[in-house]
Amino acid sequence: WRAVQKAHRSGKAKLAGRKYIRFFSPCGKHKRITSLERAVQLDAADRGLDVSKRLEEVGLVARKSQANHVSRHYTPRSVMDQFARGRDKAIDAFRSRFGTLSKGRVLALPAWKAEEQSFKCGQKLVRYVSPEGHRFDRLWKIEAHYGAELLVAGSSDADGSGGG
Repeated sequence: WRAVQKAHRSGKAKLAGRKYIRFFSPCGKHKRITSLERAVQLDAADRGLDVSKRLEEVGLVARKSQANHVSRHYTPRSVMDQFARGRDKAIDAFRSRFGTLSKGRVLALPAWKAEEQSFKCGQKLVRYVSPEGHRFDRLWKIEAHYGAELLVAGSSDADGSGGG
């Protein structure tokens, strides 16, 4: 079986350029299969194997192989959970020191600016630009970014490797 990563060429604007995976059997009998689970089912049926047993066996192997090579956009749930916990810690660190950000507070900071983009549907997107050129589309992302810097600086001070 082959797993081929492709990109949407057209269609809805939000899908253009987004990646997806299709599976192809080596004999050419099965083409453009949309899920790994369905590809395993078809393969097991073609080879006369117990489908549920094969799904169970491959389920463990598939998680490892997907994380390693099939899609650069695939992230295992445990990694996403760890990231979310780290992000939440960073936001908490920022808010405990500086409070919650608002658009007014960000724009009151020296050299910060906002870029607004309006859409036909009436919605607006605001991107906040830091003095260093970082762009943030959500206030909590600013809090997470600078909160992470606070945590890193705090851990280096605790290790005795801080400046001074």
